Amino acid sequence: MKYIKQMVIILLILSLGNFISSLTKNIIIIPGSIIAMILLFTLLCFKIVKLDDVEDTANFFLKILALFFIPSGIKIITMFDIIAPNILEILFIGIIVTILTMAATMKFVDVLALGGKKDE
Repeated sequence: MKYIKQMVIILLILSLGNFISSLTKNIIIIPGSIIAMILLFTLLCFKIVKLDDVEDTANFFLKILALFFIPSGIKIITMFDIIAPNILEILFIGIIVTILTMAATMKFVDVLALGGKKDE
């Protein structure tokens, strides 16, 4: 019964995120799942939803996360003949975006952890 309750909470938040996304699609396109993650984070921060209310089901989804990448991986393999002419550009963009994301994350953690102050 505990797992059903946790799943219902997660699905309700996801449904709310999808609903908000459908309302704002003419203004800005943000996937409902992203809005749902922000909603869940906010609800957890304000302790409206307690971590115990979603933790076990969320951990289950994290354990099987790799399964969600199988369909996109198969699609990339089946469409490789279309992707092949641009593979170097795609890899280059992927590497650059990864480096920029790492740098932005490091700076963000630095600002949060140290308040932006460096030891002199």
